[in-house]
Amino acid sequence: MGPGSETRKRTYTLTILSVIVTAIVTNTECRSVLSSEPSETSVSGDWDYLMFAQQWTQSFCIYHKQETKTRVVCRIPETVTTWTIHGLWPTAKRNPPTFCNNASTFDVKEVQPLLQDLNKYWPNLLNYNKYGIWQHEWMKHGTCGQNLESINSQYKYFELSLMLNKAFDISYALSTHGIYPSDEKAYPCDNIVNAMQDTFDTKVWPSLNWYTDKISGKKYLMQVSLCLGKDLVPQNCVKSSPCHANLDFFIPRITHN
Repeated sequence: MGPGSETRKRTYTLTILSVIVTAIVTNTECRSVLSSEPSETSVSGDWDYLMFAQQWTQSFCIYHKQETKTRVVCRIPETVTTWTIHGLWPTAKRNPPTFCNNASTFDVKEVQPLLQDLNKYWPNLLNYNKYGIWQHEWMKHGTCGQNLESINSQYKYFELSLMLNKAFDISYALSTHGIYPSDEKAYPCDNIVNAMQDTFDTKVWPSLNWYTDKISGKKYLMQVSLCLGKDLVPQNCVKSSPCHANLDFFIPRITHN
């Protein structure tokens, strides 16, 4: 790859981060003018960085079907065709904080302008509660980031998550490197990680989670987590490559039901 391509990639990455920060500042100013509601009480645990987790829904549904003893069915909405959000988690090197503000409650009205994108890119796969995943993620993780300006309200927390999902588009990164969902073909872990590092112009190591099918023995890539500083600059999630010899992953085709 020539120097021109490297420059374009670096410019792209910096532009994405700049757009995210600018959008957050602009939207914050607009909402402060338009809304007369008081801001939420800032209560937060101590944390060091953000972990942004994206999941492959078909792998999650395979895991859910085999591992959970519940009648709740995992269903993937028709609109979902790409990697989706699992969560944005303020994380500490030791004892990550959770449920940092019991006085806070999830209010879907706060994220009303984001609902279309949330349903597509952060879907509720388990049908026991229409807003269950968002409520859970806000209460467990979102409340712990209220000391950071970019996520110190429900709207900003979910908005930033959606922005990061677009900025770090795993489906795009993989497809541009010849990696597509398949029930028959597995891809080397190194190829998957290299595709993301190349596309996002970063050499940091992500964290990977997978599920080994009890019937077929296939390893399904289920989750990719990227770690970001409080300035949203990527950093290592792990100290070295999450891949080891002969580690291949399936990314199964999505089945809508």
